[in-house]
Amino acid sequence: MFALKKSKRKTNKKAPQSQGKKILYVFLLILGANCIVLFFLIYFIVKLYMVSASSSTQSEIPITSLPQMSDNSEILVSARSYTVYDPAVRTVIFSKNPKLRISPASSIKILTALVALDAYPLQQYLTVNTTASPDESKMGLYWGEEVNVENLLYGLLLASGNDAAKTLAGNFLGGSDMFVKAMNEKAKIIGLSESQFYDPSGYLDQNYSTASDLARLGAHAMQNEIIRRIVGTRNYVAHDKYGMAMHPLVNLNELLINPNVTGIKTGFTNEAGGVLITNYVHEGRNLIIVVMKSEDRFYDTRTIIDAIQKRVTYSDIGAAL
Repeated sequence: MFALKKSKRKTNKKAPQSQGKKILYVFLLILGANCIVLFFLIYFIVKLYMVSASSSTQSEIPITSLPQMSDNSEILVSARSYTVYDPAVRTVIFSKNPKLRISPASSIKILTALVALDAYPLQQYLTVNTTASPDESKMGLYWGEEVNVENLLYGLLLASGNDAAKTLAGNFLGGSDMFVKAMNEKAKIIGLSESQFYDPSGYLDQNYSTASDLARLGAHAMQNEIIRRIVGTRNYVAHDKYGMAMHPLVNLNELLINPNVTGIKTGFTNEAGGVLITNYVHEGRNLIIVVMKSEDRFYDTRTIIDAIQKRVTYSDIGAAL
């Protein structure tokens, strides 16, 4: 009997401790639940803010507005072909011979960059397995050098390096021929119906395209954040895997001194003449300007920009109809 009473006393002593633990567990459970609710509340507030900010930015330029020319007189430039394209409404504002097939020269390196971004991670290192000839533009790569894709893209799009183009193509599964095949397949996906490409750098005169196709290519490329960042860069120092080889790069696009010019790519061969694809921001709106077979691609593009400033306005579709 005495033993039984003693046992009961011990049990009664432990009861408050067990109850205290239960209270602590419930408190921690409630605290954890509140933290989770607070986390999701903050997350949804941030997402709501981002959507609101994005909607506010887009609403500044309604896609229901159409560009129109106040003056249709001839624009005097040396370019054999040119076009001004508004990607927001897929409208050609004005042009000259936009369907004329001409060699696009190094402007096709935009397509090379798009295919490379499809094929490789940005930080993947590729081995330089070919070099450019003395008459080709180059970023200055050395045989056997290991350079990541990001640095190669800077060399490709700023210095128009044929050595960068060949390295990106040469490391592709199946080699350069398969890379060029991928370029033409990508061109069809984008909608380049009047183009054919035979090398990744634009060095060969057999390559052909039109101002209309290059405008579409430029508009598509500028939707890519990586390309948009690179083509808007004026100076960059590329380097190899170990930081031993440095390659100072200067963007060949002279128009980047204009704050409303944000890219994108130059091109030149004796056969092609001067080629330039430009992204020009007019009244907050991105316009793609292409000049081909030009005697002075930068002067011609400046002349076209001047015409845009003086002649192009935007009106609501309903008002235009």
